[in-house]
Amino acid sequence: MHKAATWTDEKLRQRIDTFIVGEDANDLVKRLLVVDPTERWSATAVLNHPYFTGIKDTSALTDAMEELVQNQAKVLSSLSELHEGEILRHETQEKSVTEINTAFLNLQNEVVSGLLEAFEVSVPTSFVVLPYQSLDDVNPAKFISFLANLWNTGKKLQTAKGSGVCAIVSHLSAGDPLYLYLIDEETGKVVLPSADDTIYPIAISTRDDHSFLLMNLPFIQSTFKSLKKAAAAGRLLQRLHVLPSSTSAKEKKPEIANNDWIKAVERAIIDQSEPTASFEVLHEALDEPVAFVQGAALRELKQWFAKNDPTSSFAGLKRVISNQGRVVWTADARFLAEEATIQLTLERIREKFNQNEP
Repeated sequence: MHKAATWTDEKLRQRIDTFIVGEDANDLVKRLLVVDPTERWSATAVLNHPYFTGIKDTSALTDAMEELVQNQAKVLSSLSELHEGEILRHETQEKSVTEINTAFLNLQNEVVSGLLEAFEVSVPTSFVVLPYQSLDDVNPAKFISFLANLWNTGKKLQTAKGSGVCAIVSHLSAGDPLYLYLIDEETGKVVLPSADDTIYPIAISTRDDHSFLLMNLPFIQSTFKSLKKAAAAGRLLQRLHVLPSSTSAKEKKPEIANNDWIKAVERAIIDQSEPTASFEVLHEALDEPVAFVQGAALRELKQWFAKNDPTSSFAGLKRVISNQGRVVWTADARFLAEEATIQLTLERIREKFNQNEP
């Protein structure tokens, strides 16, 4: 007893490890046999020890698990941030690719359009379609109704698909013929045919010329967009030969001031929204590439002129190249004289080259 009283806690633990092999018993004895009495377990703690309950102390394991869960949450958060960053990078890359492709397609369309204008357009493309054959036959109500139908047709085409587009165009003018007038691109005036001209204005059958009307609807609407400024200027539509210079018109009530119906037509043109028919709209309706649709429209126009103006008289308009290199259809004497002068200059330059050849 005297010797045991001299043992320290470390000496006690060594002897317990030597003589008590069981893990639970070993741990319980170590907690009871300590030098300091205040450090010894109480009877309640002893009875709750796994040696008696058979239940292991998992507090350390629980702490480890909680730490593992916390670490796992941090890892998942990092992975989530990494994933979101990757998604953003992919979306940015995809957006950049889309923008590049769009820019390329736009450039391609512009190049194709330019080539079509330079090589395919052997017929005038500046014209206006009106619901009357002569300026003496202007019916203001009919004109305003035609303009509204023209824009509504474009709106309907925006939601149309396939073969249904022809049926939409067939209702453009309630079955009444329309008339195509050419425009002098130098003066901006509608070309009024001479008395002996049996071709112009060319009648367009809204019952039979569905393909022509459909494919050239963007051209037809764009003309009226250009006429907006003229209509806003007042009386300019008359100087451009879109409306008669006099104020006589069919179905005009005598009590109405002579220029009231002119103002009504001008207001109808001014009030129109942006064109509702474009080659992009036709592209969606016909499910064909935009550039090909525009090319098809120009070929349709060319074939239509060949059928209706077989001698290519074009109401006296001539295809010339301006000093700026722009193709212009005009009958303006001054412009034609400039074209003749340019041609003579070109011939003189060619002669100089021929003279310098050995």
